[in-house]
Amino acid sequence: MVELQSSYALVWLVIAIILGCIEVVSTSLGFILASFAAVISCVLAVRHFNFETQVISFAVITVLSLTVFRPGLVRLMQRGTKNLPGRAEALVGQSGQVTDEITNGQGRITVLDQDWSARSLSNLKSGTAIRVVGHDGIVLLVEEVK
Repeated sequence: MVELQSSYALVWLVIAIILGCIEVVSTSLGFILASFAAVISCVLAVRHFNFETQVISFAVITVLSLTVFRPGLVRLMQRGTKNLPGRAEALVGQSGQVTDEITNGQGRITVLDQDWSARSLSNLKSGTAIRVVGHDGIVLLVEEVK
């Protein structure tokens, strides 16, 4: 029975490592909390708790940590980023040039040596000087510089 418990500990450890690796890729804070629960279950296996207790503790710790701790952690991580402008927002007011003619309100521009999708209320020919007046997501809203 001791051998079986130690193999459970190894399984929980592998699960914890896999969940930790998934967290590195996803950065959702969900997998790392489940990884923590797997580590606790690994400790329970080493302390010779039965398998049912290990599984129940894994499930309970995962659910509790996702519902209680994750929202607060996400808010904490996002606290300092609310006032930072996005890439598109940072370009408002900048000048650029139409690279692919803007027809039917859509085309492409270059601003600060970066290629962007753009919309305009008027058709603009390639090479026309523009100014960024706003953005809609990652599409820049532009007007001709006169």
